[in-house]
Amino acid sequence: MRVLFEQVATVAAMLLALVALAGLTAYAVSATERRLIGGLGLILGGLFLATRAADPSMVGVALALCGAGVVVLVRAVLAWRERGASPLWPVAAAVLIPCAFVGALLLGGLLYSVLAGPARLATRLTLG
Repeated sequence: MRVLFEQVATVAAMLLALVALAGLTAYAVSATERRLIGGLGLILGGLFLATRAADPSMVGVALALCGAGVVVLVRAVLAWRERGASPLWPVAAAVLIPCAFVGALLLGGLLYSVLAGPARLATRLTLG
C-alpha cells in the first residue's frame, strides 16, 4: 500500500511540473499561436467525441466543437500569416496541444450534460 501512495505523489508531482511547463510555454508564445493551438484542440476534441458518440445530442456537441475549432483556427491562421512565428512554436505545439485537447473534451462533456440532461429528464417525465 505504501508503494501506491509513493506512486501517486510522483505522478502528482509530474503533472504539476507539466502544468508549470505548459503555463510557461503559453506565456512565451504569442496570442495568435495560442489561438492556433486552441482551435486545433477544439477540432481534435470534437472529432474524438464524434467518433465515440452513441447519442445524437453528443454528435451535435461534437460537431459544434469542430465548427468552433475551425472558425478559431481559420481566424488565427489568417492573423498568423501576417506575423512571424516565435522560436518556441514547435515546443508550444508539442506541450499545449494535449492540454487543449483535454480542455476541449471537458468543454464537450459540460455542453453535453447541460444540453442533454434536461432533454432526457423531459423525455422520462412525459413518456414515463
